[in-house]
Amino acid sequence: RDQVFTLINDEHKMRKIIKSTVRDVVERLVSNEHKQHRIINTPATPTNMRCYENAVTKFRTNCFNFNKYEHALRHVYVLSNLCDEGLHMIEVERAIEKSCFALHQQYTH
Repeated sequence: RDQVFTLINDEHKMRKIIKSTVRDVVERLVSNEHKQHRIINTPATPTNMRCYENAVTKFRTNCFNFNKYEHALRHVYVLSNLCDEGLHMIEVERAIEKSCFALHQQYTH
């Protein structure tokens, strides 16, 4: 029973970390709070596919491996919304790298 509670607790913590990381990526790129809210809360239909695919790859390799952290897949629409804001692909990738580097620093030290 304690193991089950621990697993559920760990899963809940990871979901919060994933959500926080995605929010951090958005905040690094968009200063307007209204835009941040829209980007984070609006379902996406990707139009800038090259940016979106590169951002998802960067997020998967630098932040959360989808095979291990399946919940992270539920947040990739935010990356599409960032790309569709007209941000350059390189800017989106750098924000992902910085957010995930900060995440790893926080949880490995």
